[in-house]
Amino acid sequence: MDIESELSAMSIYHCAAFAAACCERMIDSYDAFSRAEEWGKPELLRTTLDEVWATLGQNSFLTMRTDSLIKTLRKDGVVPDPGDFRSVFSDSAGDAANGVLRLVHYVNKPDVKHIVFISKFSIQNVVVYLERVCAPLGRASTEQNVQEWLEQAPLKLMELEKQRQDLALLGSLPDLTEEFVKQLRWSSRNMGIQPLSRGLLKQKNKSS
Repeated sequence: MDIESELSAMSIYHCAAFAAACCERMIDSYDAFSRAEEWGKPELLRTTLDEVWATLGQNSFLTMRTDSLIKTLRKDGVVPDPGDFRSVFSDSAGDAANGVLRLVHYVNKPDVKHIVFISKFSIQNVVVYLERVCAPLGRASTEQNVQEWLEQAPLKLMELEKQRQDLALLGSLPDLTEEFVKQLRWSSRNMGIQPLSRGLLKQKNKSS
């Protein structure tokens, strides 16, 4: 899958839609990380991504305050350093935050390399999580056979297939419609790790 070549043939809105879909699959991991560590700015990432989705439905980025958003997203307390936290979602949270930041950079100054990075973040988001939580071969596992298992892990294969499908669909559309953007967003919300919606994180008791 030569993502860069396929994206280079698309409009900036098609490219941003592909990237927004990748970010949509990652952002729930950031929320889970933030709840577990009581750190981060999940509302900022959510509102930023919401703003991109809203502009995609209009095929215009004119209303986005990209310069100020980039400055805000670069501030301390937004992008976590995984080495500073114990949560299994810390790496995934970093991917999500960097993905949204790259997306805003793309909207500000389109460069397809930003979108390629976001695609990689979305794949890495799944792989690193699996590396942290799974020991598929028990004590007899080695780095080599774990990596072989990860290459065929269903969650990773689903992410790769979703990206292929989205690229093919976007490449077949001359223009984006509001209805298509809604469907693309909805389909992405139902894929990926999605730790909160899948109940992978124990919720704290509000009374405690």
